[in-house]
Amino acid sequence: MKWILTIALSFFALTILAQDKFYTKGLANGYAWTAPPSASMLAYSKGESLSEMLNRRKYQTQIQRDVSFPFGCDAEVEELLKSDSSPIIDLQTIEKMIDEFYDNKENLVIPVLGAYCCCIKELTGESFEDIEKYRQELLEFSYEKSEQ
Repeated sequence: MKWILTIALSFFALTILAQDKFYTKGLANGYAWTAPPSASMLAYSKGESLSEMLNRRKYQTQIQRDVSFPFGCDAEVEELLKSDSSPIIDLQTIEKMIDEFYDNKENLVIPVLGAYCCCIKELTGESFEDIEKYRQELLEFSYEKSEQ
């Protein structure tokens, strides 16, 4: 009987630890994005996940956005919406770009919203150097300890 309890507690502990891997400061990250749906907390497709994340972000106040994720790309999104190329940019395009972003294993700790913003910055034509600087800021954000 003791061994059943030990196995159950071990499984529970592993589940809790595995769940932490999928989040950076409470935000889904590259581990969640790249994990098989059965293993991650994202129980639906990447496209639906991205769509829901962006929809939720749209209705947050600026203060909520700044506190939860200080590296947004609202200005770049507006620029894309005003450009001639915006009709050809869809969630599938962004999804593929995010997949490519997370091919670099170093990026897995970066929240999906950060990966999304890197893709948006690329689509607006920002220089490689500026995007890399932004990516480095995302890495620093992802590794710094949360203040509680």
